[in-house]
Amino acid sequence: MIEDTKILYIFVTSDIPDIYINVIGYCIEHYKINKVIYLGIVKDRGQRVAIDQKLEEIKRNVSEQLVSLQEGNYKYRNKDVKQWDTKAIDIKSHEKQRYNKIASQKFESYTIIYDELDNEISSFLRVNNSQCIFDVSAISKNYLVDVYNLLLSKDITEIYSFELKLKNRSYDEKELIHNLSQDTGDYEYHCLAKSSYTNGKIVVAKTKYALDLKELNKLNIVLGIWARGFATKVFIVYVTLILIFILVFVFLIIKFNWNDSEKWFFLIFLPLFPYFVACLLYLQQYK
Repeated sequence: MIEDTKILYIFVTSDIPDIYINVIGYCIEHYKINKVIYLGIVKDRGQRVAIDQKLEEIKRNVSEQLVSLQEGNYKYRNKDVKQWDTKAIDIKSHEKQRYNKIASQKFESYTIIYDELDNEISSFLRVNNSQCIFDVSAISKNYLVDVYNLLLSKDITEIYSFELKLKNRSYDEKELIHNLSQDTGDYEYHCLAKSSYTNGKIVVAKTKYALDLKELNKLNIVLGIWARGFATKVFIVYVTLILIFILVFVFLIIKFNWNDSEKWFFLIFLPLFPYFVACLLYLQQYK
């Protein structure tokens, strides 16, 4: 993959091509993308083939719409006859070139089983070195929260949505990107993870939390074993020093014939010496 380029992942539902063309057109102008991948999600594994076919249909609809636009036509769904039809539109040559640039992108599609969503997204990130943009403009609302939280848990904040701001919707070529302007507030392509409400918020996966908790418990066990071992060593040192103290005390009394005041001074202050030694050993562990 070319350095600094990104792959655009678009979660799709509708077979209307216009929203996808708008998203791709915007990303081409503002991000360095070199591939577009349509993603479909399905819970029923038995429906995977059907979703694969739908993704191919969406790819075909987008491709045919882009061809139509370059020829000065617009492909739309005729509700009266319930099929696709085309009509001539007024479109300038530089706008046709814009759609030609969109059409030159590399397009792929991929179906994700819902239960494997976590692993599939992780594989995208590994293969593409995290150079990904995820678009949820047309995602099924049933999956939006799941996908959003899952991406955030993987430290992915490149989650975008194309939102039309038009007061009156026409649902035709007037809503394609060449007829829209951000300057007049016709649309907004905003990052869902960087709004005033979501920016800085942290989402932690339960599995990751469980793994971290497991590792913490292991650490506590190791520390407990180490602490008990250290306490045993300190106790042995302390008892040894006490025994040495008693032997030294008896030896000094016999050899030098100490008086009562000398005996009491030795008995009171010298036993503190092993305690200070034990403290020094304890502090040594944290250097």
